[in-house]
Amino acid sequence: MTITITPFLWFDENAGEAVDRYLEVFADAELVDAQTGISEALIAGGGDQGPCGWLKDPYGLSWQVVPTVLMQLMGDPDSEKSGQVRDAMMLMTRLDTVGLQRANGGG
Repeated sequence: MTITITPFLWFDENAGEAVDRYLEVFADAELVDAQTGISEALIAGGGDQGPCGWLKDPYGLSWQVVPTVLMQLMGDPDSEKSGQVRDAMMLMTRLDTVGLQRANGGG
C-alpha cells in the first residue's frame, strides 16, 4: 500500500530541525518548497500520544494518524454501524484497523 502525505507546515521556531526530522521519519520524503522562517517515530524524542490517533511531536506539531479504512467505515450508510466505529475510535489511542472493522460488524 502506498500512502501519500502532502503537509503544509508553518513553524515559528526550529523549522530546519523539524524538517530534517520529518525527512528522516518518512521513507522517500522530499522537501518540495521551503520559505525562510517556516507526520510511531513522530513521537520519538519527547512527543506525546493522545486519543483517536492524535499525537504531538517533539516540536509541538499535532498529527492524526488515520488508516484509510476509517473514512470508509465512518461513512457506512448504516448509522448504527458508523456510530459503533466512532465509539470504538474514541476509546483508542493508536487506531487499530482490525478493531475498527470489528466495531463495524466485520472481522
